[in-house]
Amino acid sequence: SKLAQAAAQVTQAKSDVAKAKAWVVQSEAVVEQARTQLDLNKKKLARDVEISKTPGAISEQALDVSRAAVAE
Repeated sequence: SKLAQAAAQVTQAKSDVAKAKAWVVQSEAVVEQARTQLDLNKKKLARDVEISKTPGAISEQALDVSRAAVAE
């Protein structure tokens, strides 16, 4: 019957909405993790730049790695 079909469509729509909400929550967590990592990388770069003011205290390669981590 049409009522049964409509009920099945509603059930499927609710399931789709639940999946979409779960995807949004997961995506927000991934974004937050990336923001946190970027913040840590910026702090490390700032420290490495300060360290680099002392000759020989940090290699150019290590400084490049810190710069690249912030640029990603």
